Parts: sequence; C-alpha cells; structure tokens
Amino acid sequence: MAFSLDIKAAHKRIVIRDEEHGLLGFTLQGQLFFYRVAPFGATFSAAWWSRLGGWMLRFFHFLIWWAHIALLYVDDFLFYQTMTSMPLSATMICLICQITNIPVSWSKCELAFSIQWIGWKIHFRSGFIEIPMAKLTKFLGYLRSIGRSSRTSKRNLEKLIGLALWLTQLWPYMRIWIRHWYHDLYSIPATHYSIDNGDWRSFASHLDENLTIISRPQGTALPLGGRLLAVRHQNIQQKSDLAKVHLSNKRIWLRIRDPASTKRTLSPASLRIVQHFIQWVSGLSPMKPLTPKQYWGGTAAADACASGTTCEIGGFVTSPTGKTYWFSEIYSHSDFIDLGVELDPEMQRSISSFETLAQIALLFVTARFFPAHRMPICMKSLSDNTGAESGSNKLWSMTYPLSIFLERLCLLSAMLGMEIDVSHIAGSENILADDLSRWDQISQPPHNFQLCDRIRIPLPELWNIRRTPMLVPSNASIPWTLPTV
Repeated sequence: MAFSLDIKAAHKRIVIRDEEHGLLGFTLQGQLFFYRVAPFGATFSAAWWSRLGGWMLRFFHFLIWWAHIALLYVDDFLFYQTMTSMPLSATMICLICQITNIPVSWSKCELAFSIQWIGWKIHFRSGFIEIPMAKLTKFLGYLRSIGRSSRTSKRNLEKLIGLALWLTQLWPYMRIWIRHWYHDLYSIPATHYSIDNGDWRSFASHLDENLTIISRPQGTALPLGGRLLAVRHQNIQQKSDLAKVHLSNKRIWLRIRDPASTKRTLSPASLRIVQHFIQWVSGLSPMKPLTPKQYWGGTAAADACASGTTCEIGGFVTSPTGKTYWFSEIYSHSDFIDLGVELDPEMQRSISSFETLAQIALLFVTARFFPAHRMPICMKSLSDNTGAESGSNKLWSMTYPLSIFLERLCLLSAMLGMEIDVSHIAGSENILADDLSRWDQISQPPHNFQLCDRIRIPLPELWNIRRTPMLVPSNASIPWTLPTV
C-alpha cells in the first residue's frame, strides 16, 4: 500500500532574509515591491526548498523506521510499505504534520493500493505503472498540432519537449530523439531589418566587437542584444567586414539574430521525429511493469582506440556457464562516410563515440547466446571511457557525433529487448578488452582467446541494425529458402 503527501505552496513557505530581498524586487503601477518569500519563478527557489524538503524526507524516514520506501519529487512525497503497516505510518506522518504546522494539501493526499503521483497512476499491489489516457490523448493532440507546420513558437516547443521528457521517463529509448527538438529550440531564426542609407556611416558605433547591437540608430527598431549576421546578403564575420559591403542608394537590409525572439522553425529532422512520436504514441500500451529487468549473470567489457583515419573496437562476453564470445574490428574513416556518418578525419577526437560503438557491439554479441529470442535482461558491462559510460546509461547527449551513436544503441536495445548497465573500470585494469581493441588482426589473439569464438561484425551490419532470419539450430532443415532482408 502507498501514501502520497503534497506540501501546500511549498516554495512560498521559504521566508527570505531581509538582506536578500534585493534579489526579489518587481514594479507594479510605478511602485517597487519585494517578495518576502521564495516565489515559484525564481531560479533559486527550488534550491532553498530542496534543502528543507530533503530534511523532511530524512525526518520521515526516521519517524516511520520500519522497512519502507520514501520518495520526494519537488514537493510531492510518496511512501510505500506493507499493507499492514502503511495506514499506521500514514497516520503518524499526518499527526506530525499537524503538530509542526507543516501545511498539507489534504485534497491531494491518498492512501490506497493505486496512487496518482506526479502524473502517473502507480498500481503498487499489481506491480505496474499506468499512463492516464487523458495524458496520452493530450500529448498526441499536441504532436499533431505542432507537426502541421514548420513554424512554431518557443513556448510551444518547450511544452512539447517537457511532455516528451515526462513520458520518456518510462521509455528511455525514445529520449535520444528529442535532441532534434532541443537543437531547434536553441537555433534562433534570423530576421531582416532595414536602416536608411544615411545611417550607415555611424552604424558600426552601435555594435560591439562581437557584432552585437548595443544601441539603436535613431528611428530604427533594431533589437538590442541581437547579433548581426549579414548586410545586403553579404555575410559579416567581424566588424572590419562592414567596410567591404557593397552599397547602393537604396535602404540597407540587415540580417539579425535576436536572442529574445519567440519564433522558432522546426527542421526536417524535427518534423520527422514528430511523425515518429505520433506513430509510436498511437500504438503505445499505457501500462509498464514496475519490476526492473533481471541482471544477466555473465560478464562483459569493451574498449576502443583510434589513431589517424582508423579506429578499432574490441571486447568479450562470457556467459555464466563459461562460454566466451569476443570481437575485434578495425574501421576506417571512409567506412563511416559510406554510411552517411560525418566524422572528423582525426578519429581520436571522436573516441567517446567509438567507445559507445564498442558497447553496441557487446549487445550484438550477447544476442548470440539467445538466438531467435528477445531476452528481457540487463547486461552489466565495463568501460574505461566516462563519456561512453555516461551516454550509455543516460541514453542522452546533445554532442555530435556521440548522439547518433546513442541512437543506434537505443535501436538495438529496443530490438533485442536487452538493456545495458555500464560501469567504470580504470584503464589500467581493463586489460583484456584493451588488448582486443589493439590487436593487429594477424598474430595470435591475446590472452588465449580462440579464433573459433570470434564474432565478426561488419560495420554496415552493426550500424544499420537489420535482423535477418536464421535457423536455430543452424543444422536444422526446412523445405523452403529463408527470406533475405
């Protein structure tokens, strides 16, 4: 059974010291006012409340004492305990809130087997979490609305991203695709403005060295803080370029990017992802088990190295029974170009991406232990690269090219039904995988790895992630030919 507790107007319960009121001033009808409490919109309000909320959570832990789970999200508490104990614990919590004058939104409190908490419907007794259909319908409608045109507003795009981030907490494989919307959110479109020919001589004095507008020429509406990009379709890189502009006797048109602009443009990639999400949400089951995937008992590690225009990945997977598969492959810069992946010719600069590719190969090889099956397991892996470790666990990055490698990891994980949990290992201890990723492909494999256990992984097969029909066992006989994909 569970119990939810909501603190009423939590941020506004934080009283600000008199000497700090200067941070909270605002004007209304010509008069100056100051907040005495932390308003919800202030950036520091959450920090102050988090300290108090964290203390309250620790206090409730001590109060309940018996085996339980207690969570806090902003100002919403959730407690989970056995059915025989939870009613008593909930009563104690309510009593202590009354005694200490902790303001509670009683209408939002619930004591039940199913709790509505931060938007989710959590069924504790049945062991699953449910998305209310109203939420799904709202998100689907918003996707269809924003997908009708490439033009939108900053507010609409932020709302779309917020809803998508909330939903993908349960489906993390879908989160990596949101990066396209983030890119458009921070890609501020430029707008054309004009000035009179007679204002041109003094125009440079209204710019700083970064081509940012610091003052307006008289009679113009140029945006303060905007950055000059071009004059009469001639790109401007630095202030000295203004003297090279070819002028005429007509008005001079300027292309300026205004950081305060509320307009945004969806790229073709973002519109494609909108349609992708529409298709996904339309067929999405509103329920997901609370039980995490079981850890697989095998061991795995991978590593990568890069130099010049080549990179090499290597790693191994050992099952609980002792069976080992391993891989070691060298890929060139041209191999990635043929697949449409733009990389720096000096491939060492993309080493985190290749470390992530090695983790993808681990999943690929682990699937050989379970041919023709989707296995709901989580595989523990080791990596000595912090970028690959963080990206593989969070399944999120805005950095190119790491982001597109994480897309491939998400696709393969979803296809195989397997998750990967990457832990850090010191480079000096990652000897087996390190040597496999530096093998010359000619001499005997290092550390007594057998060639018969080697899995060859062509880059197109690893990158495109297409599953082909196969016979299990391989010596089985069928009266027809397997289809090709």
